Amino acid sequence: MVDGKKVVSDIPAPSPLPTRAGHQQITFKNLRVLELEDGSHTFGCGECQFTGARGAVQRHRYEDHQVPKPGGGRRAVEPPLPQDLSGMTLGELVELSRDAAAWGELVAELEVRLDDWRTRALRAEAWKRKAVTRFSQIGFTLSDEDED
Repeated sequence: MVDGKKVVSDIPAPSPLPTRAGHQQITFKNLRVLELEDGSHTFGCGECQFTGARGAVQRHRYEDHQVPKPGGGRRAVEPPLPQDLSGMTLGELVELSRDAAAWGELVAELEVRLDDWRTRALRAEAWKRKAVTRFSQIGFTLSDEDED
């Protein structure tokens, strides 16, 4: 009985997955469709007496019966990133890159390193300009080949 109404039929709930013509309908094992004596329908848990809307019964199954959610519902623990990437091989970097979070952190670290190299290159260019200016002030000139 559900809300004081007698259950007339109890069938497995059909899956929303499409089926090919001539194939059997895919159904859920423990999600039931209950037809009540007044002609209304509700859903029920196949393992206990819980009834309600389809989503409520599915949440009940995930929480009370520890049924895994579709797609796993759980994530693997992400390994920590190594502190020094310079000693890693290409294969190790590719393996590391498979984890999106690790990839994001790797890219961020490489951007910091790139900024460091860019800063060093700009300082070297500034130092070169100052040196050329000072040499020219004392009458020493560099040939075109020396400037490269």
